[in-house]
Amino acid sequence: MAPSLTGAEKLIQANPLRRAEPAASRPVLPARVKRYHLEQLLDRIGGSLGLRPARVAALIAMIRATSPDDWSDPTCDPVCFVSQEEMAERLGKTPRAVRKDEESLEGLGLLWRATAANGARRACGGMKLGMNFAPLIARYDELAAIDHERTSRILRRKRLKLECSGARRFYCSAAAQLAELSPDHPLLEELDARYQALPTRYAGLDVEALEVLLQAIADLAESADAALQMQRQTSGVAEADFLRYIQDTNHSESETCNASDVHNKTARKRADDIPSAPAPQGAVEDSEKKTAWADRGCKPELLESFTPTALYRACSDDFRLYLDAAKGERRSPSAHDFYAAASNMRPELGIHHSAWREACETLGDMGAALALLVIDANRTHPVRPIHSPGGSLRAWCRRAQAGQLNLTGSLIGLIERSRRE
Repeated sequence: MAPSLTGAEKLIQANPLRRAEPAASRPVLPARVKRYHLEQLLDRIGGSLGLRPARVAALIAMIRATSPDDWSDPTCDPVCFVSQEEMAERLGKTPRAVRKDEESLEGLGLLWRATAANGARRACGGMKLGMNFAPLIARYDELAAIDHERTSRILRRKRLKLECSGARRFYCSAAAQLAELSPDHPLLEELDARYQALPTRYAGLDVEALEVLLQAIADLAESADAALQMQRQTSGVAEADFLRYIQDTNHSESETCNASDVHNKTARKRADDIPSAPAPQGAVEDSEKKTAWADRGCKPELLESFTPTALYRACSDDFRLYLDAAKGERRSPSAHDFYAAASNMRPELGIHHSAWREACETLGDMGAALALLVIDANRTHPVRPIHSPGGSLRAWCRRAQAGQLNLTGSLIGLIERSRRE
C-alpha cells in the first residue's frame, strides 16, 4: 500500500510547473510590468476570456491579496493565502460562490489551487499553499496580445464610424448636386433606394459589419459622383472646379493666394509651436493682408493645377499608396478617395482621432484631408520639416477658426515644390 502524501508533497506532485524545478527559474512578469498593470489588463480583457464581471472582480481581489514583490521575484510564486470564507466576506459572496470562482479560474489556466490536507492555506516550509498565480504569469504575453487585439478593434471601429459618416456626406452632396442638375435622372431613384436600405445607426455593428457598410456607402458616393460628372459633360454645363468640391469647409472667409515667392519661403518656426505663425509652405502672414496677387487675382494656371492628378503627384509616396488603395482601378482619384486615404493614414502619422474629428468639423471633410496631405508631405520639407503632424493639424484648425489659414496657398506651394523636384 502506497504511503499517504503530505499536503506539500501533493502540491509538488500536482504542479507540473514546479516539479524538480530550480528555485530561480520561476516565471516573473516582464520588466517594468507591475502587479497593478496586470490587474488593469485583466479588467480590460476579462470579457474576452469569457469571464463575467463578478468573476473578474474575484480574480483581481485574489491577486491584490498577494505580495507585489513576488510577481517579479524568480525565487518564489505569488500566492493568495486568504481563505474562502474571508474572500467571500470581502466580495459580498458566499463561500460556495468563491469556490466556484476558484474552480473556474483554475480551469481557464489562470491559477492552480494547492492546499494542506485540512484545506489550510499558508506557507509550509519552502512551499506556499493557496491560490498560486504562476500560470497567470506564464500566460502574460498571450493575455497582452489579446489586449492589443481588443484595443486595435476598438480604434478600428472608431475610425470606420468616422469614415462611414464622411462617406455619407459625400454621397448626399453628390446626389443633391445631381438632383439639382437633372431632377429626372434615372439613377437617382436607384441610389436613394440603396441608401435608404443601409443602417442609419452604428450601435451594435462590429468591425466587419462597419467595413461592409463603409464599402456600400463608398460605392454609392462613387456612383453618384460619376453620374454627376457625366451629366455635366452631356448637358454642356461647366464642370465644377475640383478644388471647390474637395474644399468643402465650414467657413466662408475667402483665402488669398500668396505671391510667387511663396515657393521659396518657408515658415520661420514650426507650425505646431506658434498658433499664430503661418502654415508651412505658403500660409498667409498677419502682415500680408494684401498680397502681390490681390489686385489681379490668383493665376489661372495655378488654379488649374488643383486637379486630382496634380494633387496625386504632389502628395508623399505613403499618401499615394493609400490613394491607390482607395481609387482601385480607376485612373484618377475622386474627392472621396482623398478623404478615405487621409482617414486611413491618420493613425500612421500619430494623429489622435479627436484631432482628426476637430479638423473635419473645422475645415470640412475634404479640407481636413487636404490639410493632412500637405502636413504629411511637409514632414520631409527640405528647410523646415514638420515633426508633429497632430500638433500641426490642431494648429491649423486654430488658424482656420481665426480666419488665418490659407490652405490654397499651402497646396499651391506643395504642387510647385513637387514640380521642381
